[in-house]
Amino acid sequence: MKNNHEIILKQYAAYCKEQPLYLGTAGSYGMEMLTIIREGVWAEYDILAAFHPPVGAAVQVRVDANNQIGVPIEATAEKGMGEIVFAGYKEGVRQIAVDVLYKVTPSSGASGTEPAEPTPDVVQQIMLAANAAEKLAQSVRDDADAGKFNGVQGDPGKDAVIDTTLSHAGEAADAAEVGKLKEDLSKKITKFYASNQGDTHLADSDNGKIMDMMLYGKSSQDGTPTPENPVEIKSVVNPKVKVFNENGTEFQTVTIPYTLNAIPVPSGGNVTIGEQQYISDYLDIEKGKLYRKVKRLNLKDADVTILTHGFHSNGNGYLAISIGNLSKEQRPISNRYKGETWTTTSGYVYIPNSNDIVFVDDRFTDKQTAIKLVQDTYVIYTLSSPTEEDLSLEQIKFLKSLSTHYPVTNITVGSEELNGYAVFNYPVSMTNGWNYVKQQLNDNRNYIYDMDLQSAEAYVNSEYAVALTELEV
Repeated sequence: MKNNHEIILKQYAAYCKEQPLYLGTAGSYGMEMLTIIREGVWAEYDILAAFHPPVGAAVQVRVDANNQIGVPIEATAEKGMGEIVFAGYKEGVRQIAVDVLYKVTPSSGASGTEPAEPTPDVVQQIMLAANAAEKLAQSVRDDADAGKFNGVQGDPGKDAVIDTTLSHAGEAADAAEVGKLKEDLSKKITKFYASNQGDTHLADSDNGKIMDMMLYGKSSQDGTPTPENPVEIKSVVNPKVKVFNENGTEFQTVTIPYTLNAIPVPSGGNVTIGEQQYISDYLDIEKGKLYRKVKRLNLKDADVTILTHGFHSNGNGYLAISIGNLSKEQRPISNRYKGETWTTTSGYVYIPNSNDIVFVDDRFTDKQTAIKLVQDTYVIYTLSSPTEEDLSLEQIKFLKSLSTHYPVTNITVGSEELNGYAVFNYPVSMTNGWNYVKQQLNDNRNYIYDMDLQSAEAYVNSEYAVALTELEV
């Protein structure tokens, strides 16, 4: 029997009795299920749940007709804390609830097992739902043709009020008008969206707004530091986002006045750039927030009252700084000291607990000497509890106005030091989007597109049109 967890969606809130939600052990799958309780306007929405796992890219799952979701394989592949974000859609509306935190506990894994099959993307999920709906409709037709629904005609209804406008509550809808509405809907397919993971050249884009943009930081060192020979740490400083068309004649540019730091980690990162995972600061444009996962401390700015000097058992001096909100799970990085989990060796920095960060140096003969020697030292460390800042309304407005171009869009995230990393959804051309859907359906019929106006409407002779109406994938 699967473990069932209830989540209540009401206005912008997402409630769960479990805090955080426990979704089993790393590497397990197929045992956890979510039941969605819709309240208020959520009863009207088509709902997507985006699982942001402890490691790796987010995975979207569509809430089925029974208001249930099987937790996807990717959500519990690695240990750590993840987030679930619910988004409700109907025509002209998208409502996003606050994050639901979930926890995946560690396990040693089960080496030698077959790899799990990945969760299908949203288009495939909708295709499955459309195919199931078509089979159900066909079975109803077959039953009707077989006379299973034939019966004795009843008496005419009395005092029935027929609504021909389809706008009056409590009145019966006129069947002819409903038929016209379905016919209109069957001719309209809105934009198809694709996910971009850091690519700078989009060869299949359409004219439209960039959605759900996230900008991540990065930090790197070109060499190994020592107390006598520092190595500077470069980060994403004042990132500049530029979006432009194929020949560069149309473009949008915005500079964001923040530094986005990151710490490279072997596992447990919140973003993967290339093959390297990072615990990274990031901007969530949809939420209008800057989330700090790490922090830089310049030792010259540290209050002398939070500094403690002492000696390890091997005689090496140390300088401890009590600042709190530290995570000891990841090694810090510094321009003059190598990061370690714990050590008494000179030339290292480590975090022994959630309050202190410790520098070890055999030159630290006393407190004043140690303070003098670290005046140009800085360190970047992981926060045990991330912090957040609000972006300005002007920044949010401009960033949400960024748009792609047909047929090609280029996007760069430069900075004064390292390039940033952008993740977002963007509209693809109707030809590419619909051809993908046709491929899933093994459909070889011809379709007519209004490509001159780029209206994103496809006039189709297909029963799949109603199921695909108002798609955002």
